[in-house]
Amino acid sequence: MAGNPKLIRERHRTMKMLWVLVALIGVSVAACSSGAEQPISTVPIDPESIVVTVEQTGGCVMMGPNCPTYVLRANGRVDLYRTGNLDTPVDSTIVEEALVMDLQGQISKTDFVALRTRLPQGECQGCYDGIDTTFLFSTPSSVISFDSIETELVASEPLFAMVWDIVTFASETTELALMEHSQ
Repeated sequence: MAGNPKLIRERHRTMKMLWVLVALIGVSVAACSSGAEQPISTVPIDPESIVVTVEQTGGCVMMGPNCPTYVLRANGRVDLYRTGNLDTPVDSTIVEEALVMDLQGQISKTDFVALRTRLPQGECQGCYDGIDTTFLFSTPSSVISFDSIETELVASEPLFAMVWDIVTFASETTELALMEHSQ
């Protein structure tokens, strides 16, 4: 059965392309269903995007505007500001990128509603010359706030423990010089 050679070559080429497409789909399906967990990147596209902000208020203002606010960015930079004045950082430090990625992973898998319901009630430390702290977690859909006046920011919670570690590191590697009240 002789046919048009040009038509036969075209059908042959079409069949080859179809088989390549089927093979690619098969490989893709096998890779997705292999049971191995695929790594998920939690690093935002913008390395300057904010991961978490930690604001401290209370007794640190007794002698002037001396409360720190730490802003952790996706690139690992932690900027230190005076709480209430986020125009210009006072100092900066860098945390390890792996720690930032771990924190972003923890943020993405945390059920914030469940976390809030299991936390003990907080109290106003600033009412007694202590320090109150607010964590502001940046998620793709919103900023989620936890205030130590409302809920206790317990270090036994993995998410909070990671943030407290970053705050401790930042407070040890940056300096917020005391400033007196302006007259």
